[in-house]
Amino acid sequence: MQITNKGIRTVLKDIENGYLILPALQREFVWKRRDIENLFDSLLQGFPINTLMFWNVNDIKTETMEFYRFLDADYKEGASTNQIYSVRDNDRKTIVIDGQQRLTSLWIAVYGSYTSEKGKNKMYLYLNLDGQLKNGDSEDDSINSTDNYYNFRFMAESKADNLIANGEHWIKVSDAYSQDFNPVNYILEHHLNDNKFAQDTLQKLADLFRNETILNAYEITDENLQHVLNVFVRTNSGGKPLTKGDLLLSMVTVNWAGGNRENAREYVQGIVNVVADYGYKVDKDWVLSCILYILGKNIKLSVDNFDKATSERIYHEKENIFKSIEATCRLLNSYGMLERGLTTKLALLPIVYHIFNHNLASKVCTFKKGQMESIESGIYVDMRTWLFRAIVKGFFTSGTNDKLTKIQKIQSDKSKVDYFPVTEIISEVSSLSINLNVNDELIDELMATEKKNAFSVLNIIYSSSRDMSFLEAKTEYDIDHIHAQAQFDKNSGDNRYDTIANLQLLNFRENRSKNDTSLQEWWNGKSDGEKRNYLLPKTFNTQIAGFDDFFNGRSRWLKGILAEKLDAKESQYAGIYLEERVLAAVYREGREKYCLSWTIHEDKVMQMPLKNGTLLNIVPNHNYAYPMLALSPLTDDQRKALETEGLAKESFFEMTNKWDNTLIHEGAFGICFGKEDDMQARVAKVFKTFDLLLEEE
Repeated sequence: MQITNKGIRTVLKDIENGYLILPALQREFVWKRRDIENLFDSLLQGFPINTLMFWNVNDIKTETMEFYRFLDADYKEGASTNQIYSVRDNDRKTIVIDGQQRLTSLWIAVYGSYTSEKGKNKMYLYLNLDGQLKNGDSEDDSINSTDNYYNFRFMAESKADNLIANGEHWIKVSDAYSQDFNPVNYILEHHLNDNKFAQDTLQKLADLFRNETILNAYEITDENLQHVLNVFVRTNSGGKPLTKGDLLLSMVTVNWAGGNRENAREYVQGIVNVVADYGYKVDKDWVLSCILYILGKNIKLSVDNFDKATSERIYHEKENIFKSIEATCRLLNSYGMLERGLTTKLALLPIVYHIFNHNLASKVCTFKKGQMESIESGIYVDMRTWLFRAIVKGFFTSGTNDKLTKIQKIQSDKSKVDYFPVTEIISEVSSLSINLNVNDELIDELMATEKKNAFSVLNIIYSSSRDMSFLEAKTEYDIDHIHAQAQFDKNSGDNRYDTIANLQLLNFRENRSKNDTSLQEWWNGKSDGEKRNYLLPKTFNTQIAGFDDFFNGRSRWLKGILAEKLDAKESQYAGIYLEERVLAAVYREGREKYCLSWTIHEDKVMQMPLKNGTLLNIVPNHNYAYPMLALSPLTDDQRKALETEGLAKESFFEMTNKWDNTLIHEGAFGICFGKEDDMQARVAKVFKTFDLLLEEE
């Protein structure tokens, strides 16, 4: 790559003759007439206007990408478009990689005209010769406040003629570009002999077009388009820098099926916007990577990956792609995921893939008759397991492409249409240095996370379950110390106060108000219904003296929640969260109406004598990691009534014999709870049956 010098006249002649053309990766011309006026002011003041970049192609016929001609010199704002360069010969061409806005501006100002979007008359670029630009000289106040020295202005010829007739001196810039232009003759003809400013300005304007070294340009001779693209991304500095995705989107647009001129950049920006509507942030590059992934390609943003065939497929599938990404956002909302907690957006790609390739977009978290209908719960849970594990394991901190390729290969198996293959994914990557395995050691490490790194862990803990929904994606949340950190000695070496068991997510407004009250006042001011949303013990010692018991009790509970949300079936903590949910459901549905008291025995068996003489036992189900209810003694009629309600499974009767008969009487009736069950509804069904039995008595 070498730097050369060029003159404005030489470059504009190359545009006129079709020697200088534009690649598809260039965005459209976006400069306004004020930008063109500012450009000429900079040139006349001798300011640098950044280096251009040209790509010299020896044989244009060999290039597979599309090219454009420059705009027609008579530019109409909002209407003019670049025509495709369709006549290919084997001549050498120069492609403008960087500098389209500046060169098009010179082209319009010298060879053509500018018509505003709402205007009817062509406007031409004029330069005032009466003196330096002063406040009030320009029609645009923004120009008056800049460092512009010369008064360049686009005007209709009729308006310029009127100003000249009233004694002002204006020259059309294109007149000064003429080969025959002579500044001295112009001064004499227009009686400007005594106007030193006009004499100096006209000479500078003439020299501007005669100077063959005024423009600097990098010239690339590399024939590799991918290399050229990389050079452009690294060196682009005109206005807001473009990403590689921006450039590739231009290629997608020209390659879309049937010559359709719909703008691919606007389509992708629409996806970025709808994702933002759900409370999440992605950029165009992520959208393009996502599209490549769900279409079965690697996610590298390269020219080869966006060939004509792929671009056409994107066009034909654009509606389904849009809906699948939006459905994934709905799913994230239903999980209760927050932007701050979603530390890797790449983990969403396999989820979008599954939704897109199995036509699930219309089924994900949609509403029917006011009730949310989710996809089959196993898929819902398995997608969540994948996402949460990828987050807590930092799965995409390295080797991104290789990992996604492995996962994509698994997902491409068309026989796996009924479930999200999280088990296969975990197995496939288990040998990697960063895998997706979850064990007790990891859960303990997560619980030791300090506040500064705790948001994603807390987001998972407070994520939605079947019977609880805590977080809203577009609400701002703070991390709050439950027992205020000011009560602890930070130099003691005991940092438990700053770890997960003493932290919670609070709506930022509530967090501000909590800081103004004592913990005891704040907690006692909550109703029983409100308290269940905080994942705190129903009653606990709010004084610092009770911190150890609070910390240990909440640690156990939250470890159970993490084991549940990360689907760690082999963990010793599995089942704790479910057990707590059953206890809470029984308490809410039955204690006041049916229960005289309750007693917690060793091994966490809870006994609740009911008013009808039945003994209710909540038993940790160590075999299956899920708790169960055991009711004893039961009459045959009571047993049949519960079986009719679908609450009995034969294997559970056998399980009751595994515990001491002093706690679980012979012939006890067992009701097991699986992780998919709605605790509240299931417990309510038990007690509803009791209502019927009591009425019969």
